[in-house]
Amino acid sequence: MTKKKNFRNKAFIILFVSLLFTIIILNDPFNTQLNEKDVVSYSSQKLIKADLPDTLKIMTWNIKFGGGRIDFFFDCYGDRVIMTKNEVIENLENLVLKIQQYKPDILFLQEVDINSKRSAGVDQLQWLLDNSELNFGVYASQWKANYIPSDGIGRINSGNAILSKWEMSNSKRIGLPLFDEHNFIVKYFYLKRNILTAEIDFEGNNTFLVNTHLTAYSHDGTKKKQLDILNNLLESYDSRQTPFIVGGDFNSVPPE
Repeated sequence: MTKKKNFRNKAFIILFVSLLFTIIILNDPFNTQLNEKDVVSYSSQKLIKADLPDTLKIMTWNIKFGGGRIDFFFDCYGDRVIMTKNEVIENLENLVLKIQQYKPDILFLQEVDINSKRSAGVDQLQWLLDNSELNFGVYASQWKANYIPSDGIGRINSGNAILSKWEMSNSKRIGLPLFDEHNFIVKYFYLKRNILTAEIDFEGNNTFLVNTHLTAYSHDGTKKKQLDILNNLLESYDSRQTPFIVGGDFNSVPPE
């Protein structure tokens, strides 16, 4: 009887804790939930007039939240979590040197921080616009929380961005599936990957811009689901004979 009673007590405690966490998560106390409207528009403090060229130059870059060559704890051989503001700015300056070298008309970025403890609270998208020849940007978070209770990460807001010499409209955040293998607590705090889309008017011809950052560690078919959603989106543009430009970090080696 004692063993049965202990088992029941443990089961009750587990059920109670699970319900408690469910109630907490439904109320979203750490502000981690995202939706289609969670897209932020940006503009440079110094707009530069840009004529439409005969050929567009497109660039895509995962900028690792301005981390440069710093060895972070998730790199498996480092232990850093937090950068100083000077480190962040120095790394952003190096990014701009490369951007200005290639002079893209449209730039897809992944892992951009806009208000994160690990990158000293620097709004990296605004900084890049203000220090390059790109004028406008749109941003969709894929990892946002007032506080991440792990590894000293704390406040985080990191995601995908599209930068352009020309103004964009109708930007949307399309949420992608989470890992099925994660429990509900991990899902609550984990990255919520997305496809960021925007429209740009090239002399009366609307073109869709599509930027994404797909999962890297899927063992449960999540990566395939994300790719299917992306493929279906592009096929919808193609079926309407609507021009589109797609880029991003697919965490894949071609042709897979």
